[in-house]
Amino acid sequence: MRTIAVSRIENLEGQALVLANGELSKPVHCSGRDELSKLGETLEILRSRSFDYRAKLAARNRELWATTKDLRIALDDANLAVRAKGEFLATMSHEIRKRGEVYRSGFGSHCELGGVRNRRTTRDLGEHRGHRDRHDR
Repeated sequence: MRTIAVSRIENLEGQALVLANGELSKPVHCSGRDELSKLGETLEILRSRSFDYRAKLAARNRELWATTKDLRIALDDANLAVRAKGEFLATMSHEIRKRGEVYRSGFGSHCELGGVRNRRTTRDLGEHRGHRDRHDR
């Protein structure tokens, strides 16, 4: 009788070591209706739950990798947008400065006639200035 009990204990010990090493595909078997069989059932419950948790964890890991990929793409898009905005602002700043320089270079004095703003554009003023310059020569 003692050798049968020892054999069953060694069998459960071996199955527990398999579980401890991460091998969850093989069910735990232990026959009988005594404490050792209850221990075998408990090990089987642990194996089954661990197997389920591992599957859920793998699925969640795949979701996280997909989300990480999406976030990296979004970050790259955002960085491109920031660069485009910077280029746009640099261009607009240059255009505004250029127009301001044209205005400050002498056209500003020609913009008011009798205290009322003239509605002429900078281009019109440029043509006017060119016309005036030809007459001043």
